[in-house]
Amino acid sequence: MNPPVQRKAQRFVPRIAAVVILLCPGIAVAQLGQLQTLDYPGFPVTRLVPTNASILLCGGHNVASCDPQSFAIESLVELSDERIAVAAIIGDKLIVAGTRDHDAGFAAAFPFNSTTRWWTAKVPAPVTCMQLTNDGILLGDEAGELHWLSPDDGTLLRSNGLHAKMVTALSVIDDRLCASADWGGKIQIFDHRDGNVVVDFQQHRDRVVELLVDSSGSPRRLYSAGRDGTVRLWYPEQGRLVRFVQLEHPVTSIASSDDGQLWVATSDAKLHLVDMNSAKLLSTMESTLDYVHCTASFGGRLFLSNGRSTLKHN
Repeated sequence: MNPPVQRKAQRFVPRIAAVVILLCPGIAVAQLGQLQTLDYPGFPVTRLVPTNASILLCGGHNVASCDPQSFAIESLVELSDERIAVAAIIGDKLIVAGTRDHDAGFAAAFPFNSTTRWWTAKVPAPVTCMQLTNDGILLGDEAGELHWLSPDDGTLLRSNGLHAKMVTALSVIDDRLCASADWGGKIQIFDHRDGNVVVDFQQHRDRVVELLVDSSGSPRRLYSAGRDGTVRLWYPEQGRLVRFVQLEHPVTSIASSDDGQLWVATSDAKLHLVDMNSAKLLSTMESTLDYVHCTASFGGRLFLSNGRSTLKHN
């Protein structure tokens, strides 16, 4: 396997169109102020991943880190061949995962401030999503398989074919349960210690694009968003659908706001603030992007990307 391109970490004057919107409780979306565009020397930003101190920008062969306050961008890794779908941070390691050799998958670990690989793991199909559990790294792939890796050396611990179609989203519910969703709209709640399914939900009529867990209250909440235009609230431990909101266009991404409210992006490039406690649409605004591919919230701000080299902020 070819080594990664040797590239010293550096700070750039941002040139990504990065969309960041201030989230102000109780203020209508339309009052949140003027959006501004930042430029970043370009790779397609197809995944935004919040960490403890930054937002990871993932896509193409690259991962970069964005400071959510100053918007300074730092390049973390650039690979020669593999394409990166998602990234995460474990301790002093950056974990990336995605596609290798066009039709196979991989995960790799890099120590910070270095382009030297710590380890590389191979899986049969391209990796589409990743979550960190208390006993390893959980990957979902295009073939519907889930794979558990050791974070120490990338050893494949086990695999489980829970889905017949591409895994499109993963989320950790608690120290025992995880949720996975697929291209056909099925959601599985399973015990990540052994991969056994606890309950499955099949109410979505099209693929699920995102899963989001709220563990702040009891019972825990699982939000799902789909291309069928619905955002659904589940109580996973009770195995039931609580309520849902139907929008006019397919949902492309969701991010948390406050007190049961969600930011919902739809395929017409609009942003909607939805209250899942009452299943009501509170307000709608234009994103000023041609398309909203992914979102992430961090420290009272909402980040948006059009799936290419574009982010925005106010």
